[in-house]
Amino acid sequence: MGDEILLDDKDFEKACKEAGLSKSLNSYTSKISDQRVSEGIKTFSKNKGNKTDQR
Repeated sequence: MGDEILLDDKDFEKACKEAGLSKSLNSYTSKISDQRVSEGIKTFSKNKGNKTDQR
């Protein structure tokens, strides 16, 4: 591949819009966010249970 391009937030959003990828980006971002929140909740619950067990 060619050289990597590093864009700031505004330029990245503009490039996605110009490439017609806004809906795909929104979908991907939502999916990843949901996964991370779910993982965080599981970890929190697991850690909360561990603290209760240690008392």
